[in-house]
Amino acid sequence: MKYKRLKVTNFKSFHGETEFTFSTSKDKPITIVFGLNGSGKTALIGAMYWGLFGLKNGKIECDPNLDVHQGTNGEHKFRGLFNFKASSALAPGDSTTCSVEVHFDHEDVEYRVSRTLLASKDSSGNVAIKE
Repeated sequence: MKYKRLKVTNFKSFHGETEFTFSTSKDKPITIVFGLNGSGKTALIGAMYWGLFGLKNGKIECDPNLDVHQGTNGEHKFRGLFNFKASSALAPGDSTTCSVEVHFDHEDVEYRVSRTLLASKDSSGNVAIKE
């Protein structure tokens, strides 16, 4: 399997739409992700994992710090995946999405997998996030 591209929208530290393109060259088949602490390197891996495998026991299992902060009754499910700035900027009655698209090749076939969450704010100012 060769990763080709990752597109994230309002996922964790990535506000708005961000796209990453990975090297698929036979001469230079490596992509290096470099950045300061807190810049989103682990969130990038978490986005790929969530896109491909979803959640397991309320967590993205590749890193225990990427949990979804689920409350005891599931009332905050997915809140930890959604970019805080994007969800808090909603006006009552508005909605926005958090999404991940993973593009990859496997045995010369190109695949695209995606996951999307919808956040909407009610008239009381409460934000609900659902698949």
